[in-house]
Amino acid sequence: DQLDILKPFGNGNPEPVFGFFNMTLKKIRSIGKGKHLKLKFDQDGYALEVLYFNKSVYDFLYYEGEVLDVAVRLSKNEYKGTVSVSAQVVDLRLSNLDFRNILEHKVVYEKFKLNNYLSQDEIDSLVPVHEDFASVYRYMKLINNKPVRADLLSERIFKGNKNTAKIYTIIDVMEEKGLADVFRNGDEYKISIKNVSQKV
Repeated sequence: DQLDILKPFGNGNPEPVFGFFNMTLKKIRSIGKGKHLKLKFDQDGYALEVLYFNKSVYDFLYYEGEVLDVAVRLSKNEYKGTVSVSAQVVDLRLSNLDFRNILEHKVVYEKFKLNNYLSQDEIDSLVPVHEDFASVYRYMKLINNKPVRADLLSERIFKGNKNTAKIYTIIDVMEEKGLADVFRNGDEYKISIKNVSQKV
């Protein structure tokens, strides 16, 4: 009933979006013949189930056990006299991502691609060492061709966002050296690791 008070939605009164923070993703289930997902979250014993429409398990960026911030829209459903509330995903993100840092690293990478002047600190943020390459290569081989973003790779491999610019560089080098086929869709990558004879 409290949702009804907010209606009607439209121009000047957009449908509200609700945020749930630091939620542990407990279960990912495919529904609707694989076209949609049902996600179960938990925080200190409190459960939240949400629907994610038009997203398959294969295209989903996150894994069970990760801690996420979840933005949802709520809707009231009535069926045979029973009223229930369902939640549909608007957006998801890892809870501990530093988006300012991620944006700064993306700007540095774009400056590099445009051959713009870079400070020494910016150069240092872009240049990976051999072990960085090896770590990314091993991880990408493990999740071969599953969609991912540079900031998520940085968080999962290096446990922080401060290597995002290096991830961009590594992906470019892997593609240029023929180690991987890289498919880009906005900020998302699908990286297919090739079978190569040389040591990485």
